[in-house]
Amino acid sequence: MKTITSALELYFLIKEMQFLVGGKVDKVYNDKKKLLLQLHVTSKGKNLLYVSAPDYFYLTSKKPEFPSLPGGFTAFLRKYLNNTRVKRISQIGFERIVEIEFESKENSYIMILELFAKGNIILCKSDYTIMSAIETKNWSVRTIRGGIKYEFPQKKRNILKMSQKELKDAINNSGKDSVVKALAIELCLGGVYGEELLLRAGVNKDKGKIDDKEAKKILKAFEDIILKKQKAVISDDTPFPFNPKMVEGKEFDSFNKAIDSIVTPKIVLLKAKEAVSKHDKKIEKAKEIIKRQEKQIKEMRNAHDKHQRTGEIIYEKYTEIKDILKQLTTIRKKYSWKEIKEKLKGHKIIKEINEKDSKIIIKL
Repeated sequence: MKTITSALELYFLIKEMQFLVGGKVDKVYNDKKKLLLQLHVTSKGKNLLYVSAPDYFYLTSKKPEFPSLPGGFTAFLRKYLNNTRVKRISQIGFERIVEIEFESKENSYIMILELFAKGNIILCKSDYTIMSAIETKNWSVRTIRGGIKYEFPQKKRNILKMSQKELKDAINNSGKDSVVKALAIELCLGGVYGEELLLRAGVNKDKGKIDDKEAKKILKAFEDIILKKQKAVISDDTPFPFNPKMVEGKEFDSFNKAIDSIVTPKIVLLKAKEAVSKHDKKIEKAKEIIKRQEKQIKEMRNAHDKHQRTGEIIYEKYTEIKDILKQLTTIRKKYSWKEIKEKLKGHKIIKEINEKDSKIIIKL
């Protein structure tokens, strides 16, 4: 399945999620832009609402892995959301933005899930004053940070509420070079569903503009998708039966279950691969440490052998070395180091005198 949840998918997912309204927040899990809300719904039991901004938003059958120690944002969310109840779940217009409103006896909070661009998770007071966000951001037109009012991105046209003329004008004045691009970008359908809509409407996706008749066909095809009960069928790795007369797929009793069947196994597989990768990295690191230690041991052994041989030579030549030191001590009383060095030039045994470091280098 494509990695981004489209506006059309959100429409059906949120429609199915309305049974969560009234459900109590039992647990909150968070890791960066991943969020899991464990909700208890009367007569429905435990439900797991999973968010991975900007990619996924659906009810999952399997709890993803989260850090055992909660981070700061996790603790923050738990402080305000634990034991609250879901008051509302809604999509903003026909965009990839979701609002979840929570209420307790004293307060209410609004969580905004931005499922576009790089994604974000924001918790606000009931008046949309931002309390905290996964990421603080600053654009020329709006800012996301604690203490200020949340501002929605500039809203695009809502195809759910458009007339035939508005749809025609939106496509023809979009500045895009094809109908499918106008639907995908300007009307938030995305390329996959834009093409499917035009296929069902019988309109050439590559043409630049449409007439009244074609606008009517497109709007009718879209209304058929929205108003008629759609089967949740996994076809071409999407939860809709593309061109259903030609393509068969596995059918589910909800879009959430259809997406869960595609996404969750991929998340589990990705986690397994990450675990193997992390394990492999640890092994490589251990091997590197062992390699360095083996090199150090070899160097230490070489140094030991060298020093041992040096000691043996010194022991063998002890009398000779002692006489040299004695002679130097005697002549030092009469001459300066400069004079001694001059006299010892070309000496067979004494090769260097370094009075500064108190060293005498001899060759035995």
